[in-house]
Amino acid sequence: MHRITAVFSKIFQRIRHSGGAPSFDFTNSPSRPDAHELYSHAREAGPVCFDEGSGEWLVLGYESVLWAFKNPDKLSSKYNNEFDPLVVGNDPPEHSRYRKILARSMSACDSEVVESYTSEWMAGLFRRTEESNGLFDAVSDLACPLPEAFSGFMLGLDEVETLQLISMRPSNRTQLNQSWPQITNYLERIVGAGRESKRGGVLGALYSFSGSEALSDGEIVGLLRLLWFAGTSTSTHFLPSLLLLMLRHPEAIREIRSDRRLLIPFVNEALRMEGPTGILPRKAVKDFDFEGVKIPANAMVKICILAANSDPAVFPDPRQIHFNRPMASVAFGHGIHFCLGAMIAKTMAAKVAEVLIERIPGMQAAQDLESVIYEPSDSFRSIRSLRIQLA
Repeated sequence: MHRITAVFSKIFQRIRHSGGAPSFDFTNSPSRPDAHELYSHAREAGPVCFDEGSGEWLVLGYESVLWAFKNPDKLSSKYNNEFDPLVVGNDPPEHSRYRKILARSMSACDSEVVESYTSEWMAGLFRRTEESNGLFDAVSDLACPLPEAFSGFMLGLDEVETLQLISMRPSNRTQLNQSWPQITNYLERIVGAGRESKRGGVLGALYSFSGSEALSDGEIVGLLRLLWFAGTSTSTHFLPSLLLLMLRHPEAIREIRSDRRLLIPFVNEALRMEGPTGILPRKAVKDFDFEGVKIPANAMVKICILAANSDPAVFPDPRQIHFNRPMASVAFGHGIHFCLGAMIAKTMAAKVAEVLIERIPGMQAAQDLESVIYEPSDSFRSIRSLRIQLA
């Protein structure tokens, strides 16, 4: 009898600690091979669940995720000011000011620029691949160097500066914090070299703001750092997943080859199914009830994008590709925090897929697709390596 009482007491304590949310172990969940199965099982128990290991809450349902994005008065983005206190880690009205400045500084980088740059870069990849017996790695030979080269070009950096930033990339690409101090120091030297030097790209645009919009060197460094990390990591994480889906769904590729209008819907589906950002953290501003769960002030609440994008209530048959989904995914966030670089990432991905479909109809995996390994991460879904053979 005492044993039964003790068991029920432990259960009661866990329920009370979790605010009444179902409890699961979500350790490094975005990078788990069985992430989708885990999220599906947890979401069936409730749209908001508790992580037993970290003591944090995860928002899993699509509609609940939209609510979380729309209510910064309850769930603040100011959870960590170390990396980006200006945009991603900020709330209105400060966030709105910097977002507008960034949008204007990136306005010259339209879809035609992205497509042209990507096409030329891919032609170089084909030349290099021919010299290596038609083999290339989707991560190290494509998904890392292409976004990095383009990000340097977009920011207005020269080749030497871009290569220097690339050299600071952490060996585990999901642990971006490892390179924050180095990259910050290097960008401070670039920005501090003087505003008189003629610069193009985003850096030149940021230098040009004046009056009430004028930016300090520290603000420019912060915005450049954000764009470097966002511009490289998003596509670096996503492109290998896109190619993996192309290899796993040859029937979809055959449809696209006969109707190129399906290319963008395919990229949208790939972003929904295997988007690069699995989880975005928020901090509870105050105590509040959310989907029947009591969330305490200062609690960490994680918006699980990967789970929301596979919610069968919104996306029937979620693990299959459908070109005519009526609802948009939240792969790039939602509302005031919708990713400013979404167009760039989607355009680049679509051009990479288009070039491969047009020029390399015999693309094959050079490894067992079930052996794909993901980089351990509590935020990103990122493949470590994917070897491909071009016939």
